Amino acid sequence: MTTNKSVLEYVDLSQNNINKLNVRLFHGQPNLKHIILGQNGLREVAFDLSRSPNLRFLDLSNNLITSLTERNMAMFDNIAKISNLTINMYNNPLSCNCVTLPFLTWMTKTRVIFLHQRQYRCVLDDGSEVTLDTLKEIIHQQQKDCVSYSDILIGSTISVFTVIVLLLSALVYKYRWKFRYMFYLAKSKHYSYKASNEDDIDYSYHSFISYSDNDRSFVIKDCISNLEKDEEFKLCVHQRDFLPGQDITVNITNAIHESRKTICIISKAFFESF
Repeated sequence: MTTNKSVLEYVDLSQNNINKLNVRLFHGQPNLKHIILGQNGLREVAFDLSRSPNLRFLDLSNNLITSLTERNMAMFDNIAKISNLTINMYNNPLSCNCVTLPFLTWMTKTRVIFLHQRQYRCVLDDGSEVTLDTLKEIIHQQQKDCVSYSDILIGSTISVFTVIVLLLSALVYKYRWKFRYMFYLAKSKHYSYKASNEDDIDYSYHSFISYSDNDRSFVIKDCISNLEKDEEFKLCVHQRDFLPGQDITVNITNAIHESRKTICIISKAFFESF
């Protein structure tokens, strides 16, 4: 029975509580014409019939098959080109949903004959059952439902993604200085401090002073008086030296780059200003 010379034409394995058949079970049986597999527990057509081109009747009734795969459909189409193939899938819990829509559509186009097709029962997503006597109407309704479902799914995905992006953007903007501080803190752990050769750099200021407005009197009366007037240092002070109309972050960045050093007046008011 396993050679190409086999003349076996009829196989009956019905009522054997079979759950699955080996994919190569029917290999070497090119003359098979009738295969009876009814009243078992098969959930899929996992066996290969591509080497049985003369197959005329396949009984899959009273099993647990919900649909056929694309591979099954292609295999049966190839057999139907040579032989008038008839398949009996009566009393299987077929599914009618977006996943099985290709199978339902194929049933209306294939040359394969489905015995008692109008009596097949199909389970919808809501659990209700319909018969396939109006298969084209069922397919039309499923196509509409699947398109609507796809639109809702795509719309929901885009909306969720947009909300996540907006939230992340808002958080990044709100804590941008903290993220920047964390970045430079992490960077400092990997790169040791190296004194730069500042002798060849022409700075506009000796130092940029960063402080809170509440500490203005200290900066004006003490820092400027002691450093600029007495020590002849040129300081960058934001009330005096920042360009009006320019963004504050741009002014701060320019002041740091144009100053040899940066001095931060650390006070309670300074921390509260962040």
